[in-house]
Amino acid sequence: MRRPRAVRAVVIAVLGFGGCTTEKIQYVTRPFVQGKDTTNGFLGYFTVSDKQTNCGNCHVGTQAAWKTTKHALAWADLQASGHAQASCNGCHSVSQLGNKVGHPAGYTLVADSAYHDVQCESCHGPGFTHASSPTLSNVPLASIHVDTGLANGCGGCHTGTHEPFVDQWVGSAHGSGPAFSHAAANASCAPCHEGKAALQVKFGVTTN
Repeated sequence: MRRPRAVRAVVIAVLGFGGCTTEKIQYVTRPFVQGKDTTNGFLGYFTVSDKQTNCGNCHVGTQAAWKTTKHALAWADLQASGHAQASCNGCHSVSQLGNKVGHPAGYTLVADSAYHDVQCESCHGPGFTHASSPTLSNVPLASIHVDTGLANGCGGCHTGTHEPFVDQWVGSAHGSGPAFSHAAANASCAPCHEGKAALQVKFGVTTN
């Protein structure tokens, strides 16, 4: 017996909208808006008022978790600090800092509110290519390189006297220390002592 057309429509709708709430399913038809930095492909916010990122239209779980972090308040916190300067903007917005772009981009190139805050693309890089045609081969992966003097990675912003996180890490046993050379030469140590190996062992990520 054939199901009534209305019932079939409801079933399809429930399955479709339910699927959009999982991190494992992405839809090419999910909405995104092209950012004003069309040269580099940074998307920024889908809607600024509620801090909905373009990436978060598919990655809903990650979007929800990100909104609870200080990164989501980066721009407002800077403005409320009482000492906001133009030189601060790049680290409190989507820009070339923290990713592999390597030249003025995002808010640094186009001062638009859609690029406020440290969003997904701040670390992962431009999302236009992936949002236009989502495939596993064009997922923008965040850098796993951590060191001082690097623009591609956490050190792009979290370094120096103002925010010495990376500097402290480099000087710690996690960044160096007497046992590091032994760990580097022993494959069994790699999952705990080398970020790339940890990603491969735990999550199957083999490219960056």
